[in-house]
Amino acid sequence: MTADATRKVIAHLIAPRAAGDPACFACATLIEHAPPWAQHVVIGALRADDVPRIEAAGLQVDHRIPPRVAAALGLRAQLARVWRSIGSMPACLVIWPGAQRPLDAPGHWTLSASELGAGPWPIDAPRIQACDRIEVRRAWGVPDDARVILFVGEPAHACDAWTAAYLGGVLSLAKPPTWVVVPAGAHQIDRGLRFVERHKHAWGMIVDDAPLARQLAGADAAVHALAPPSRHAHTGARADGLAWATATGLPVIAQASPAIDPNAPHMKRARIAPPDDRRALAHAVSQLLNEDNSAQRTTRRTEVLGACNPRAFAESVHDKLLKALGRGSP
Repeated sequence: MTADATRKVIAHLIAPRAAGDPACFACATLIEHAPPWAQHVVIGALRADDVPRIEAAGLQVDHRIPPRVAAALGLRAQLARVWRSIGSMPACLVIWPGAQRPLDAPGHWTLSASELGAGPWPIDAPRIQACDRIEVRRAWGVPDDARVILFVGEPAHACDAWTAAYLGGVLSLAKPPTWVVVPAGAHQIDRGLRFVERHKHAWGMIVDDAPLARQLAGADAAVHALAPPSRHAHTGARADGLAWATATGLPVIAQASPAIDPNAPHMKRARIAPPDDRRALAHAVSQLLNEDNSAQRTTRRTEVLGACNPRAFAESVHDKLLKALGRGSP
């Protein structure tokens, strides 16, 4: 892709695995709803197996760079190569969560995606609705009567698999049986799997690398829990996927941490448990599952989809960028 001299180039640096599916879709939304004055260029810090995942989020990468650059100065050199390739410096560079921030360079404005200030990120409702619950659960090998708890967090290692294994064991003391699903790359996966094995697989734990929308289709609740001490560790951990979980109608439970904003639209009807307290988390999950009903699911779904509209998000971001770049009305 080469720059169009009549438009402002807005570059995006994104590492899909660290950013997570919600961030990839938010970036794709900006491109899909770009106004005439904006030309978006996506730079992906990609591994070979990242391509199907980023394409599933609807995001097309224009330029690729190595996923790990040793230093910020090296990253700036990689980006300089991209600018030469497109024939222009960007008007601004947006750094999406999980991507390394390069040393500031003259000629363009660098900001993080969180500084876009456009309200909640959009939700890919059609993709979520297209996933088949029965097919997903059969692929997992989950019994028909089992309750499935999905652990959600970005990046994947923000999810604590040991807490997931503990939660599955506690909830399986009652009927029906409980299975927990954690993303590939979650923290303490080996420890969690050994814990389940020592208890002779009285409950199940699944490690799944599928896109978030597919995982949500097979779940009965979504949980966000950091490895303790959550208030000190995991700087940069996020829980953007909880909004997607709410959009499916799932009940959401999260341990209090810097990753959780109680005022976010999708957290209004969520249950927030104390940090670093697995027993309180298990009680909150059990209580919310027992209280959940179809009317509550419909209410949650309607509220969050109204607040996380893709077109409104794109318009808000572009309005802010337009003012910041000093263009006036296009």
